[in-house]
Amino acid sequence: MKTLMAGVFLLMNGIGSPQDVHPKQKNADPQCVAVLKVDSMRYADTKDETLDTLTVCDNGKVSASHLFTVPAFGAARPEPAKWDYSGEIDKDAQSDLKKIVRRTDITRLLEHPFFLA
Repeated sequence: MKTLMAGVFLLMNGIGSPQDVHPKQKNADPQCVAVLKVDSMRYADTKDETLDTLTVCDNGKVSASHLFTVPAFGAARPEPAKWDYSGEIDKDAQSDLKKIVRRTDITRLLEHPFFLA
């Protein structure tokens, strides 16, 4: 349930950012058929740019990453860093998520020009 809430938070947090929310989209992992995939970019084209991704597969596997720049401390230079997370959601959360992404009002979001960018 925590992972589901994290996914919903990322979805809601990135509403003003380019995103892809497409049911049944293929993921890089050939064994994963994505039920939900969210990409959110903040502070694009700045030194503080961040990229967050979340993928929930139809088998309940969840993967997420946070790509950001570590600020300079002392003589160290700023450098890119990536945190990766993985986990799994239970059958009830999978069922709830599938119901949500298949709702008509959610699937219509893909028709909005904002999501086609």
